[in-house]
Amino acid sequence: MMRNNERRSRRLASFDYSQAAMYFVTLCSHERRCVFGRVESQGVVPNVYGRIVREEWERSALLRESISLDTWVLMPNHLHALVLTHEPPIDSKSHHVSAQQRPSRSLSSLVALFKGASTRRINAYRTERDLPQAKVWQRNYYDHIVRNEDDLSRIRDYIQTNPALGSSCFIVEAHCCSPTNPSPL
Repeated sequence: MMRNNERRSRRLASFDYSQAAMYFVTLCSHERRCVFGRVESQGVVPNVYGRIVREEWERSALLRESISLDTWVLMPNHLHALVLTHEPPIDSKSHHVSAQQRPSRSLSSLVALFKGASTRRINAYRTERDLPQAKVWQRNYYDHIVRNEDDLSRIRDYIQTNPALGSSCFIVEAHCCSPTNPSPL
């Protein structure tokens, strides 16, 4: 029996997440707060935090030869993305990791490094303005292994139409999504 403080992994136990594959991932903000922007008729309008998250997400693929970003969208309280992991080019530098570390091209490595980089930048922005540092991301993330072209097409459509579905913020405050007054996390 699992103790209360242990988290059950959502990962498919029989799947090697460091192998080449296409994944659909969803990363939620801490407590699913609306902190990255707002939804308007023309789509999602990111605030300062949202722009930082977008920059760091795009940067992820530039820093990792074994990652390609497909369709993605940043919503006020979450990020949906299709991520392709693949073998790095043969001439790329190899990275040796210990058994305790995530494989450098694994999905969990990408997510951990992205969340860390975006959180550091957001908290640096907050510190410059004498705001307290805060958690940005919900622990863990949701993933789905894309199994075939129909699955891929359905997920791409979902991601592209997500802004039209509106925000699913669970905690909405009057100042939450103002681009000039980013939400206190």
